[in-house]
Amino acid sequence: MQIIKRALKIIQKPVLTVFIAVFAVSGVVFAQSAFTQPASAPPNGNVSAPINVGATFQQKVGDLWARKIGTDSGYCIGDSCITEWPVASPMASCQLCVSIVPDTGNDNSKARQCGTGAASQVLCAPLDQWTTPYRDDTDDRKGGCQMQWKLDCTAPYGDRAAPAPPTYTGDGNDEVTDRTGGHNYEPAQTY
Repeated sequence: MQIIKRALKIIQKPVLTVFIAVFAVSGVVFAQSAFTQPASAPPNGNVSAPINVGATFQQKVGDLWARKIGTDSGYCIGDSCITEWPVASPMASCQLCVSIVPDTGNDNSKARQCGTGAASQVLCAPLDQWTTPYRDDTDDRKGGCQMQWKLDCTAPYGDRAAPAPPTYTGDGNDEVTDRTGGHNYEPAQTY
């Protein structure tokens, strides 16, 4: 019995060593078979997905932020490329408007007259163009029109308007005067 025990002890060490060696070699073989070489020299084929510098189509589902993106033909969205961003003219959407409001006359009891009897009118035109004609119905009656001008620039810079030129009040019979006979250059509405 002791001879058998001794024989098993002697055989056990080499068998265990061979068993460990077989598993180590098979692990290395498995790791080597799982490794895939890059398709080309770095950096192509050597960047983790989903962004790669290769020429193949790629799609990213999540957010992507980049400091600068360009091509040889400029900045592109789809097939539409530009070499620089156009500069919007700040005056491209501006128009000059005049508000015409009837005056009640010097003693606030005279007949109103302004245009064709309308309560008030606002006439606007793009820069370098005339508004529609305005008829001032002036005659010997007291009263007249009050007018205010405004340079209105609403897009693309939001609802901003430049300060308007002075407002004037006229009684329709003489030069532009205020109700006391002096010149009336009041500041118009602000923006």
